[in-house]
Amino acid sequence: MDARRSDFANLDAWKALAIKGVAPADVALLKSYVAEVKADGAARTIDFTISTGAVDRDRDTIDPAGWKLTAFRKNPVVQWAHDYAMPPIGRATKIRVDGDALKATAEFATAEVYPFAETIYQLLKGGFLQATSVGFRPLKHNWNDERGGVDFASQELLEFSIVPVPANADCLMEGKAAGIDIAPMREWGEAVAKALKAIVQAQASFVNQAQAYTGWPGFNLRSPKQLAYWLYTVEGLKIRRRIHA
Repeated sequence: MDARRSDFANLDAWKALAIKGVAPADVALLKSYVAEVKADGAARTIDFTISTGAVDRDRDTIDPAGWKLTAFRKNPVVQWAHDYAMPPIGRATKIRVDGDALKATAEFATAEVYPFAETIYQLLKGGFLQATSVGFRPLKHNWNDERGGVDFASQELLEFSIVPVPANADCLMEGKAAGIDIAPMREWGEAVAKALKAIVQAQASFVNQAQAYTGWPGFNLRSPKQLAYWLYTVEGLKIRRRIHA
């Protein structure tokens, strides 16, 4: 399974199906962790503990012995925040299960090759970023009634990313004070904000047009009844075609 950012399933929705025993395996899920980080400045590599067998904040566990790593090793890229519109910031030179943890060694692109990767590397090295997120396919799992979570017994690693959570603006300011060039990080944040604004504006325009065509003053795509009308009726199809014409 070749995961892209849009392919990742909502964990809560997937777990709601897991309770009923009907959760699909052919999906990609995300789990974020505060990673153990150990930098080797000479080699431009950082060692991460990217997953453990401990109960996480979602009340789930991932069995370290259940990791399937073959697919990941064929394309061991390290992403930033699961953003596939950006080039990878590094590559995993090693990925292995060590005791009760999944560990990876990542080599980061140089400042000459990719300035943004250099910023992330320096923030990690300085301790200003500490979180990773694994994307995986759940192969075998069981619902744990007592804990109210999922016990993942077998899972295929698809990718892992360095993520800004739980980093915050204060961490970035500390990084800047330490002499780290955070301009690429700021540019990334501005680009994300601009994209989100465009999405919100497009959605508002879309809903306004739908409201005009349907005559519903409170047209809301989050309403199951209106969404069903919009998606599955002949009238809804005609409206969508007129809007997109």
